[in-house]
Amino acid sequence: MQRFIEKRRVELHPSVYLAWFIANREAALAGCACVTPPHVLLGVLKILDDSYDREAEAARMGAGELGRIDEAVGACGPLLQMSGAELTAARRGLHKALPDNNSGERPPRVRMLQWSGDSLFLHQKLVARAMNESGRTITLAHLLEELLENLPPEAMPFFRSHPRARAALDSSGDGQSQAQYDSPLWASSAEPDEE
Repeated sequence: MQRFIEKRRVELHPSVYLAWFIANREAALAGCACVTPPHVLLGVLKILDDSYDREAEAARMGAGELGRIDEAVGACGPLLQMSGAELTAARRGLHKALPDNNSGERPPRVRMLQWSGDSLFLHQKLVARAMNESGRTITLAHLLEELLENLPPEAMPFFRSHPRARAALDSSGDGQSQAQYDSPLWASSAEPDEE
């Protein structure tokens, strides 16, 4: 992924790096074969809900990076439009809705996983979003906007009252067909990637 980022000359804000890190960790702990957009959304929600201390420590983030993450969280408040209690409920609900570890491995091994086609397509859209705004940094706000506009089906029950997500759900008719990324160039996230 780093090669792709360098090619496009954009960088990840520390908050986005941490969201990717949390997404990978959550998917690995659940015994998943790849990281999917719902895992990324869970990473974003953990950051916004100030529930990321363990992951920030594991990622060896310093005080400067943590300060930049706090600034990014503040910038996402107007986009999120949820109370603290609603945010916590959405984070916990999404965590429960995602696959659990059925591998029997105790404790599950945290390792770098492949990204699903939808996750790669999400990253492409983030690069385009950052470039269109004349920026060279993918921010947490970019990531949150993209995820709300293309809400993963697993997250729909927790965002039905969110104005931006509701508009995306309403435009899709049944709330399902447009919610998943239309990524014909990439394998669907429903299909397991080969290891």
